[in-house]
Amino acid sequence: MGHNAQIRGYGLRRLTPAEQRADEHKFVGYLAIATALVALIPTVVALVSGVIGSRYIGMSYNTDDHMVYAAWMRQAMDGHLLFDNRFTTDAQPGLTVHVLFLVMGWVAKLLSIPITMTLFRVGASVGFVYLLASILRRTSANTYQFKLGLSLTVLSGGLGFLLWHDFGQSIVLPAPDALKSFMLDRLPVDVWQPEGFVFPSFLTNALFMVSLCLILGIFRCVLRVKDDPKQMWIGAGLSALLMNIHSYDMLLVSLVLIAFVAALAQKKQLTKQWILRAVAIGCGAIIPAIWFLYVLKSDAVFQARAATETFTPNFRQILLAYLPLICLALGGLVVKAHNNKTESAKLMYIGIGIYAALILVLTVAAGSHTTGYFFEAPVWVILFAVTIVCSYLVADENPTVSLITAWALVSLIAPYFPGLFQRKLMMGASIPWSILAGYGLNWLLRKQERTGRNLATTLVLLVLGGTSLRWLLREVVVYTPSNVSNTTRHPVFLSTEMQRILKSLDAEPGKRVLLALPGAANPKLDEQNNPVPDRFDTPILPDLAPIITGYTGTYSYAGHWSETPEYGKKCGDMYRFFLLRPFGSIKKVMSDEERAEFIAKTGATHALVPNADTVNLPLVDPTKLGTVLLNGGHFSLVRLNASK
Repeated sequence: MGHNAQIRGYGLRRLTPAEQRADEHKFVGYLAIATALVALIPTVVALVSGVIGSRYIGMSYNTDDHMVYAAWMRQAMDGHLLFDNRFTTDAQPGLTVHVLFLVMGWVAKLLSIPITMTLFRVGASVGFVYLLASILRRTSANTYQFKLGLSLTVLSGGLGFLLWHDFGQSIVLPAPDALKSFMLDRLPVDVWQPEGFVFPSFLTNALFMVSLCLILGIFRCVLRVKDDPKQMWIGAGLSALLMNIHSYDMLLVSLVLIAFVAALAQKKQLTKQWILRAVAIGCGAIIPAIWFLYVLKSDAVFQARAATETFTPNFRQILLAYLPLICLALGGLVVKAHNNKTESAKLMYIGIGIYAALILVLTVAAGSHTTGYFFEAPVWVILFAVTIVCSYLVADENPTVSLITAWALVSLIAPYFPGLFQRKLMMGASIPWSILAGYGLNWLLRKQERTGRNLATTLVLLVLGGTSLRWLLREVVVYTPSNVSNTTRHPVFLSTEMQRILKSLDAEPGKRVLLALPGAANPKLDEQNNPVPDRFDTPILPDLAPIITGYTGTYSYAGHWSETPEYGKKCGDMYRFFLLRPFGSIKKVMSDEERAEFIAKTGATHALVPNADTVNLPLVDPTKLGTVLLNGGHFSLVRLNASK
């Protein structure tokens, strides 16, 4: 990597500004191409390695969540502009507007849902690299720092590779007792939460990558709108889109910009005109927010979904996932303050000290946080106020650097905002920390010779890229060969029989409502038939309800853990419906009359009945439920007859 500030003395010619820009532009292009190719690896491997006749679903991570996206895309393919929730039979007005999946659905009508998801994921990943580069150019970074910031942001994870698991969020494999105790037997978030990091996001999720692009786009407009009023309209449009497709992110953006204002105030860079233009950008989210509140008020199903408890994990899980980046970033700020002989250096020392103390306090307090909110509203407000103070104290003369710093400082506090789905506020937290880590490494290595500096840089990239490499290997070495998603209940490939079921059900006229068992995992067993920790094979009973709903638009009675109100109860209903006699934890089953009443009450039109011998369960005879449309080796698809 070039570093103009350190070239002198090594016998190398200093690059001209034009040559430096050309070098940086070439690097961005190479990185974008590399990003696209890596993002395609899981898809290519799956397509090449799949059994003849099988069909790749299109993803292997959080398959059930992707089926929610697919269900919206399918509705767009069918000509709908407003979407409803296909994972429940409860009454609903169908008021959801989701611009991204509307457009993706139109494209999928030509290309199919899996191909469209892949293309949008890869395309957004490439766009992210270019957007990030445009922001980094505003930081006045030298070429080395510019390239390092980009590389770290795309590649960085945390220390999760030291506690790596392929499934779940708990430590089930051997690990040092002290570390397990410190982590409360839980895995760092860089092992299982892709939205907090760039590499796992572009490997797994188009929605996350598009959202990250919109966040960067909004921040870019806020920075440029000071001198270019036209950025108000662009930024307002991006805010409207972000509020529509991933509303939690607008809260995160707002919190970051509040801290950014404090930093600008410290450097006396804040102007009334800039504030008004930035507020105008944020106002773009008003109409989508009003519609969101209207839907929330009018749709009981949406209310139930919004009330799903998705708490941010223990702070120690977050700390271990970002610790190397945080150390590099804060260390770099300390060195920078040490070399800054002005009065602001004292403020930087104070700000860094306060924030380091805050991290220590949160780490200690996390020892008693096992579930629910970490903090109630008053405490969270105090912590956020401390973060604003820190942002004020460590402000930089360059507004872009101040914005990135504010984003980093806020990113550890925002996820504990006392509201449901708070975990979503981890979105892109690695981005500002990675950029600051690049700054830190630049400051820490500024006096090193080029060979030593490059060696240290390579070592840092290898360590920080360890978790990202594990994400890639997990996709292509674990999930695809084993034909199992990280959920343990969903396959990676659809067999010929499953494809016939989808095709047959898709051809059925009118509104279709499916009853199906929720599925069961298939843990690998050792020679003594004991479950092997963190190892699963193709599900014994694949959870096909969400897949059928996603790809055919069929309503399912129990389809998704958060989209289906009272999902646990409804899964129990499915077992009581399909079982002939009590089995395991199911103590009571439905009689024939109760089944008929249940069919009438839910409006169910079809049932997917597993082969009793295949799953070793005492299941109802499919012919007793209605007309068997398809009788395969593992499932029977039945058109229900409510009169039976």
